[in-house]
Amino acid sequence: MLFSSPIRFCSIALLSGLLLTASIPSAFAQTFDSGEPYNRQVIELYQQGKFEEALAPALKGVEIRKVELQSDHPNLGVSLNNLALVQAALGNYKEARTLFRDSLKILESSLGADHLKVAASLDNHGLIYSYLGEFQKAEALHLHSLKMRENKLGPFHSNIAVSANYLAGVYESQGELKKAEPWEIRSLEVSEKTLGKNHPNVAASLNNLALLYANMGEYDLAVPLYRRALIISEKVFGPDHPNIAIALNNLADMLEKKGDYAKAEPLFAKAFEIRNRHFQKENSERRVAQNSVDRVREKIERIKEQYIGSVTLEEE
Repeated sequence: MLFSSPIRFCSIALLSGLLLTASIPSAFAQTFDSGEPYNRQVIELYQQGKFEEALAPALKGVEIRKVELQSDHPNLGVSLNNLALVQAALGNYKEARTLFRDSLKILESSLGADHLKVAASLDNHGLIYSYLGEFQKAEALHLHSLKMRENKLGPFHSNIAVSANYLAGVYESQGELKKAEPWEIRSLEVSEKTLGKNHPNVAASLNNLALLYANMGEYDLAVPLYRRALIISEKVFGPDHPNIAIALNNLADMLEKKGDYAKAEPLFAKAFEIRNRHFQKENSERRVAQNSVDRVREKIERIKEQYIGSVTLEEE
């Protein structure tokens, strides 16, 4: 995920069940599994936004479970799924796609094709196809996941909002903004109804609806949604989480588009500082974040120079 301007909150998966916990049907109940502590560690680090730190235990968990468990054991599928999520968070989408594919096969085989963990895996798999620009495959997987969840959970469940959110993302990525709008609104409404108005998934839905309006040129509709998303995210995650960098970046981008460079600059700068702390290695996200800061500062300087020049002319 490039830290560009603006970006969707794909981190809604973080608290939606797309990170999978162990699930042991009776056929596997007596199996010894020492990989679970690593899986719990991965979930904890991922939820804190510490993706680079999560990679080592994610790899170790898969390694252990491949040795200790049967090749079709659901907990191996869980570890593969969560390793894939970590790789995706680090921008390694092709590696993530292969891992999700392997995870999905195991989960379908061991849990059944209509299991809710399979629905979560389908959404994860679809998300990767979106990152790779394969939108028809992504749409099919998200629609399949949505249908499974509606059949199991009914129309008002937090995980319905997840599938709706991802479907909206598929359509937005293809420029089908009007087609995306009802899915974004549904995601927000279901999240608020099932989780409350101050849940991180509500922040994600607010961010994504704001992004849609921004892409439509409806900046005055987008700004208050971005502000509300930022307030919720800061309450839930604290001031230094990568999600805060996303929220700051998106609000700053909108203020820049409205020409309010003085308000945008400190938000871009704060977003860069957060990304800099979480991603120690030089990468595209840090570069793009720094470029945003430099760009808006240059605009401020040009305005100052123009103002000074106009004052000088008046005095002459």
